[in-house]
Amino acid sequence: MIDRRDYGGMPGRPDVRHRQGYAGMFTTAQADGAWRNGTRVAKRGYVSGDKVANGSLGSIVGSVIANGPPRRVFYYVIWDTHPLVVTGISADGVRLLHPGDTSDASLLPNRDHMMP
Repeated sequence: MIDRRDYGGMPGRPDVRHRQGYAGMFTTAQADGAWRNGTRVAKRGYVSGDKVANGSLGSIVGSVIANGPPRRVFYYVIWDTHPLVVTGISADGVRLLHPGDTSDASLLPNRDHMMP
């Protein structure tokens, strides 16, 4: 039996959809050239109205290539402070978290996610 609550995807992207038990629409697919699902990241930067603070830690659960130009990776992240809420964030809004890393995320360089 299909649970209808798992439907209601984004137009043109049926893989980006609501999933039971989580707030937010997301995919578990991995885009070519993106960091792997499960990769630990830190949020960098803050935009007025953000619910997730700069430096917050989280795990990637999916990614897509955003329609460009320029074409960029867009990640779906579960933040440690909001474990049942999946949020989307552009690649320049996160940085790779290295084991033992406790530095302020806003001060460290970010990998370039520009797509050819």
